[in-house]
Amino acid sequence: QLESMVAIAAVTGRTLVLPPPTKIYKVPYHEFNCYNAGDLAKAISISLSEQKRDAVTIAGPLYALELADLDSDRDWFFPVDAERVQHFECLFQQKWMRSLAAEAVLRGLQLNSILEEAALNNLHRLGLEPATFDALHISFSSSAGRRSSRKREILNKSSVLLRTLLQGPVLLVSSENITGLNLTSNVTLVRPRGAYDAASDLSREIMDMIMCAKARRFVGTREDTFSTGVNMLRAREKVLHKEVIAGKDYSIHEFTRSTERQPTRGQCWQRNTDFADLPK
Repeated sequence: QLESMVAIAAVTGRTLVLPPPTKIYKVPYHEFNCYNAGDLAKAISISLSEQKRDAVTIAGPLYALELADLDSDRDWFFPVDAERVQHFECLFQQKWMRSLAAEAVLRGLQLNSILEEAALNNLHRLGLEPATFDALHISFSSSAGRRSSRKREILNKSSVLLRTLLQGPVLLVSSENITGLNLTSNVTLVRPRGAYDAASDLSREIMDMIMCAKARRFVGTREDTFSTGVNMLRAREKVLHKEVIAGKDYSIHEFTRSTERQPTRGQCWQRNTDFADLPK
């Protein structure tokens, strides 16, 4: 994940070399399609170029990385499989490192203002305003969750939980069949698809995340990339703009309320970003 690479660059003082554009959803994508290049350049040193042949390939999980053991005279190359599924707030044990990482991610990874404006326009088309609706993201990620019988069981149990959390209207973002979801009569489900003009699937997914981040309360699926991204956007809003979002956010694992404490070591993909390590 880009957040972890930004964090490592900030702590080591190294230049983050961003890869050439790739294709996501068959659409050319580069990090600057999503994030503001100027903000990132203020937070860390960045460069656009190809990987050097003599770079050291970093293997293994990022949370086990010992920076002091790496060759300081050579470039470091992080393959996609090494950097995936890693929360940046669980990378470092020393407080000063966590503080540098939190500051760089907070200030450097600011969303493209064009996407922000488009997401707000989409909310208006749906008749919604920021902080006046709840948002729900549902994903069946496990193989057990994909079985029809298991889906019905999960949806039945989740209906009871969600009826206590959600107040209408509710912006629902899901590619799943959730016909078994039974909410109260005062909850109106709103799907975002009707708000879009011509846009790529990738742009739609990013704008879906932004719209969910503008909700009064967000309920997402635990350890899901989309929900994790929404939680980080909401945490950033609270820190940068001091916005008070009514109610508590929830991450749910197969739609049962998680009561776990925030993990602090390991991959921590279920962690909700809070930027608690920012310099005081």
